[in-house]
Amino acid sequence: MVAGTHGSTYGGNPLAMAAGQAILDVMLSPGFLEHVTAMGDRLRAAFEQLIPNHDNLFEEIRGKGLMLGIKMKEPAVSRDFVAHLRDNHGLLTVAAGENVFRVLPPLVINEDHIAECVERLSAGARDYQMPDAACATNATFVIPAKAGHHRPFTFMLPVMGPRLRGSDERR
Repeated sequence: MVAGTHGSTYGGNPLAMAAGQAILDVMLSPGFLEHVTAMGDRLRAAFEQLIPNHDNLFEEIRGKGLMLGIKMKEPAVSRDFVAHLRDNHGLLTVAAGENVFRVLPPLVINEDHIAECVERLSAGARDYQMPDAACATNATFVIPAKAGHHRPFTFMLPVMGPRLRGSDERR
């Protein structure tokens, strides 16, 4: 490869290199990764203590370190819960697959941040209104087979119930 034939907007530029080096300096400093590990353990323990208080809503904790997810019980919908936490409790989380929401704090999180997160999450769980089970299910429709077709055609559509206050309208 000849110089000038491959490029990147940020690759190799002096500012990007200085920023990358500064991040590595912090991450490799004594005690940093130990602190991250300890905060991940603390956050998981706090979430595990939260489940029995809201066992109608939360099923299990998933993930490792500070990349944790909480699986919700049906008929709760993680996307609606994420919107509820954001709109009503100022807590940013991310909806993930299999009815899970993720909590992805920065590596510099501390005990006070964890306590505030758990407090807001617990408050959000207390006042979250679960959708009716009938509204969170799918309806199955069967169209009878026409002449010359071997099987009936079956498909499922989500049944939409009343929207929850604070749910994400962009869906």
